Amino acid sequence: MNEQDLADHPLVESTWQGRQVQTIAGNEGSYESFFTTLYEHLSKGRMPGNYQFMRDIHMQLQAIRDDLKQLLVMRDDITSLRKEILRSKLTEGK
Repeated sequence: MNEQDLADHPLVESTWQGRQVQTIAGNEGSYESFFTTLYEHLSKGRMPGNYQFMRDIHMQLQAIRDDLKQLLVMRDDITSLRKEILRSKLTEGK
């Protein structure tokens, strides 16, 4: 299991010499992809609760993070508008 195909690497090739070996490389060999597939296989097609729960929490946290970024931009815009209004009131009063 590896993201790079190491079958032709001299050290790997000599280690596997004379043995039946299968490799998983590329996207399928990536850590997340491999273990997700392994979990699905071991749990007969359904994700184990703890993995799915953690994935759901991660997705929710990402949504909260995105919402927070938008709120911070809105806060900065409001602060700028407030300063502009105060400046215009001060110049009108002169």
